[in-house]
Amino acid sequence: MPDLSPEALPLPYVQIDKHYKIIYMSSSARSRFGHKEYFYEWLDEGSWEKAKRLFQDTPEENGVELIFIDEDRVSTVMDVYTEKSNDLHIHVLLVPKDQSYSNVSGKLERLRDRLRETNTELLEEKETMEAVIKENYRLSAPFIEITKDMALVPLHGDINEQKVSLIAEKVVHAWHRGEYEKTIFDFTGVGEVDEEGMKELRSTFEALTLMGTKVIVAGILPRQAKQLQEMHTSLAFEFSRSLEQVLTASLGS
Repeated sequence: MPDLSPEALPLPYVQIDKHYKIIYMSSSARSRFGHKEYFYEWLDEGSWEKAKRLFQDTPEENGVELIFIDEDRVSTVMDVYTEKSNDLHIHVLLVPKDQSYSNVSGKLERLRDRLRETNTELLEEKETMEAVIKENYRLSAPFIEITKDMALVPLHGDINEQKVSLIAEKVVHAWHRGEYEKTIFDFTGVGEVDEEGMKELRSTFEALTLMGTKVIVAGILPRQAKQLQEMHTSLAFEFSRSLEQVLTASLGS
């Protein structure tokens, strides 16, 4: 008469309690997965929620597909058949899928790991790029001392809120070192200025004016000057057609 005990089964078999703790495992299960305390320690993390639903629901006649990780850290797809002996214990039989199916699953798992790595790399590259952009913004508007009473801030490129915010921080810090009577912002090299960038510029000009410097805006396009004036600031800024005109008037040459 053939031996029908769980130990004699050629397939992995375990018995678990309601907390998924392994009460018994066959030699086939032990040799494939090693000795673990809990059933979920055999599973790929992506299969754990599916396994919990399987054990909590009424066992199905057809196997439920789960991904297992064996002792060699190789992914294996298996159909899982369950039967509750009582409210406390569950019998679990594992039937490996065809090897070609497991190979495909393993490739998919490796692809998923690679995607995780790629996402991490992209995030790091994004953070690096943001840091480079911020540094470029800071360098795009150097603070230049013309005389002990006058400073120049030449602006370059397109202007947005983030760029002005970083420039303003540097300008205010530099201005405090000399407390210049005049601070010239040269717009000659400026491209487009969006609305939020213009608002941030206005706030920066107002802050410097309140600190005691005379803000002079040079080389600004008529439409940009109009845009700035329409923001209804209570403080007056001086506008000049060009940087050369400002320097000629200020330096008397």
